[in-house]
Amino acid sequence: MTHARRRSFFNPALAIGAISLAAACSSRNTAVTDTTGAAVSTPTTTAGMPSAGDSGAMNGGSGRSTAKMDANHEFLRKMSDHHRGLIQIVHQAVDRKDAAGVMAQARELDTEQDAELDTMTIMLRQKFNDPYDPQVMPEHQAMADSLKMLRGIAYDRAFRQDVFRHHQEALSMINEYLPRITDPKIKSMAEAMRAVQTKQIGEMQHRLSHP
Repeated sequence: MTHARRRSFFNPALAIGAISLAAACSSRNTAVTDTTGAAVSTPTTTAGMPSAGDSGAMNGGSGRSTAKMDANHEFLRKMSDHHRGLIQIVHQAVDRKDAAGVMAQARELDTEQDAELDTMTIMLRQKFNDPYDPQVMPEHQAMADSLKMLRGIAYDRAFRQDVFRHHQEALSMINEYLPRITDPKIKSMAEAMRAVQTKQIGEMQHRLSHP
């Protein structure tokens, strides 16, 4: 893989919380309501970008069709690409000297997402004999590229908005696939991801509404 390794261990035993997820917003700076009823500015896709439910966007960076894969295999492929996109964004933050406002969060996400990505690529090889190399999807590369132009508070806010939106996409995908995932280990991993990212979305909403 092309991204730098920062190893940690994925814990599939994390508590699983039920969630109710709103659909991804349609423009950056669209107001949504958090769990306390407060309106916050949330991230959304750039105009014309495919959403998490767009099968074309989630088909895997290699171009190989997922049409003949079962839900377990397909989920690992698509979520691996999705993680690779966030790693691209957070690595960029970690490498910047002027991103002190989000540095701790970026490092935490980097460690967490990298470990989960390792777990998924190992599962792909062991369970499906699929030596898949996850790719950054175009919409996530666009996020990373747009952040390069920003500085200071504007960068910190846009970074949090993009992570928020990225997590919303992940939760949409998890909720779509969970009813069809039959492998116990993959299901446990997906449920743990959902619990962790739901918590992080709440934290992000708080940061965005209390800058």
